[in-house]
Amino acid sequence: MAFFWNIANRSRVPLSAALVSQMARVMTFCDKPKEVSDSQAVESEGEGGPEKQFREGMQPDADGDYHGIFPKRQLWKPKFEYPLWDTNWDGMEPPLTGDKEMDRKKMREIRRQGVTRHIILVRHGQYDETHK
Repeated sequence: MAFFWNIANRSRVPLSAALVSQMARVMTFCDKPKEVSDSQAVESEGEGGPEKQFREGMQPDADGDYHGIFPKRQLWKPKFEYPLWDTNWDGMEPPLTGDKEMDRKKMREIRRQGVTRHIILVRHGQYDETHK
């Protein structure tokens, strides 16, 4: 409350406007998780039996914005929780067979053949063009 009082004093905004803006940010639609429909759920076995979890991607039933910060289009659920890295980020990794020894030989053969994936980052600007 003191924060909004300081804003009202510094910017000559009426105290009522500061209170209204404070109350407007309190209510959000994304705080409470919604029920998961069968079309977007993945069954997972837990301690208490099977439970439904969201898949990755845009959640179609997301309403409003997240604490007044992000619009609905940015409410994206990643495939892996942050900060984990998805090693198959481009979908080009061959599918696993289930046999660890066979998969190890297959990945070793791929590395031996020299198949690689590169990300090339190009930065433009701040070139030193004084020495031509």
